[in-house]
Amino acid sequence: MTQQSNTQQWLQIRQARHDLSDYVLHWVRGREVGGAWQEPFQVLKQIIACGYLTPSFALRNRYTTGDTVATIRGTIPAVCFSELPLGAFVESHRVLPDRYVPYGVIIHKWHLFTYGGRPVIYGDQGILDRLNDYDKYLWVRYSPIPAQGLGGYPVDWTHEREWRAVANPYTVSGLGVCPEEGVPLLLPPVKYPASQMPVLAFPRFFVRTRAEQANLRALINALSYTGNNEIIAK
Repeated sequence: MTQQSNTQQWLQIRQARHDLSDYVLHWVRGREVGGAWQEPFQVLKQIIACGYLTPSFALRNRYTTGDTVATIRGTIPAVCFSELPLGAFVESHRVLPDRYVPYGVIIHKWHLFTYGGRPVIYGDQGILDRLNDYDKYLWVRYSPIPAQGLGGYPVDWTHEREWRAVANPYTVSGLGVCPEEGVPLLLPPVKYPASQMPVLAFPRFFVRTRAEQANLRALINALSYTGNNEIIAK
């Protein structure tokens, strides 16, 4: 099979299927800070103001025992993304509006891959045990067989098509260094097929209403960045 035929087949599949995307999205939820509740839109504006996404271990309350566990394993926190097309995310929001909140960041996955982001590894405990400690952040538990005693509940989040990335500071010649605190909104440049020079990846944002869109646009236009991300500051 020639390289040309591989390219043609790839293009044909991309044109025929609507469940594929060149982008990944990171959706945000509301959170409690210092006893006060912050709505998702407020959290999104804080992310834009600081210029990066903060890694975490994605702590969750375990349904069976009620204790708190880290869903990101290993010793390195990460930022989670989803390769869902935006239309599929909207459908998920309609079914589970409290989980799939319509606020977040959209990034081209070419740039996230260049930065170091990767699709997760869906698997059982045996796969996790065989991973080295650095790569354990990529593991997501997967058990499609319904569990006994949980009403037939399988552990299956493959529909989210998750990606993860850890903080990986990089330098762009002539612009500066990205921060160590998290995954920057402005990712490493990539040379697109139609471009002569590498292109920087500016993020996109999604919100619920047109009023919030206008509010966010005004915030970005008036933003005076004071963080330590040298590239955004310039």
